[in-house]
Amino acid sequence: MKKIVILLFLPLLLLACTKEEPPLVVISGMSKAEVIHIEGMPKSSATRGQYDLLFYADQLLANQPDQKADRIFIFVDNKLMEYSTINIRSAHDNNAGIRLNAKQSLSCWINQLNLPVNPSATTNENAKTYSTDCFSEPYNQ
Repeated sequence: MKKIVILLFLPLLLLACTKEEPPLVVISGMSKAEVIHIEGMPKSSATRGQYDLLFYADQLLANQPDQKADRIFIFVDNKLMEYSTINIRSAHDNNAGIRLNAKQSLSCWINQLNLPVNPSATTNENAKTYSTDCFSEPYNQ
């Protein structure tokens, strides 16, 4: 009888051991909910049209515990498109300095979408200069 009970529960035990766990790292294509599940609640966020940005401030770096940084995650149609680690500094540095908030960072990123991929590869138009000023739209001089 014991053998029959063991044989009946063995497949259940094997299924429990092979349960697929969600990834513990952030990868492109994840939803906002998946990133928040891994990274926790962001300090702030911003939305503009189909674009969303999650902003995490003062995160300790996993591979360099003596350093901290800010992290941004940008989503297009609720799929992670890009993420960056910015403002890397000493973990003991309490001076945050001047940094963009979530809304400004998202505006800057959207503005940069309008820039040519490689401005140096465009035809020689000496009168045309592209700006990466995050506080204004790209302009022509």
